[in-house]
Amino acid sequence: MKLSEIINKTFDVVTGYPMILVPLVIPFILRLIVNVSGFYWATSVNYLDRFSSINWESMEPDQALTLWRDMMPRMAAAGIAGTIIDIIIWAIAMIGFSMVIAMTVSYLDGKKLSLSQSFNAISGKIFILLVASAVVWITKFLGICAVCIGAYIAWVFLSEVRQGIVVDGLGLGDTFSKSYHLARDNFFDFSVILLLFFLVKIVVSLLPFVGEPLGFFIDVFSIVAMTLLYIDRR
Repeated sequence: MKLSEIINKTFDVVTGYPMILVPLVIPFILRLIVNVSGFYWATSVNYLDRFSSINWESMEPDQALTLWRDMMPRMAAAGIAGTIIDIIIWAIAMIGFSMVIAMTVSYLDGKKLSLSQSFNAISGKIFILLVASAVVWITKFLGICAVCIGAYIAWVFLSEVRQGIVVDGLGLGDTFSKSYHLARDNFFDFSVILLLFFLVKIVVSLLPFVGEPLGFFIDVFSIVAMTLLYIDRR
């Protein structure tokens, strides 16, 4: 299929099968709760104002050190709690995206899976899907640390990793290899699809509070499009 056909088919799948958006409702709600509660906490305790009002220069070293010692446990606890919550939301979202892939494949075959059926379709692959998704995330993060273009290349070349596991039941090594070879042969097409929905996601993210959570639903369209590309180009 041409890129225009892929994009049109993506919207046909989502509009004809709106249930495909439901697996991302939970991470959407969790992320919205985190954003709203974080804003409420920051404004209610005026943490930043209190911190900036401290006159560090007039303090004796022992006083400053004591103040830091009092603050660090709370800051560390908040950081650890935030990280744990982020990991939980990420894992739930990765499972949801994998369900979207299974639902897309079934829809193309003329069958609409229920939520339980789509979960059962990937339940035996959850561990490998999470491991593969974590490897992809780490690779992109290292690419960002090295140079942005490295993250972009990793993003494109590893964009079909979950599809290989869900659609063809590939193992960890095989799905990375499959994704690499597909992206190498279709680099332009993969880039256009990924960048298109990424730009939409950036615009949506500008909305206060709900922008970031709504990104999960934009990702559904991207996942459906990349699944269509995977099936068409494999």
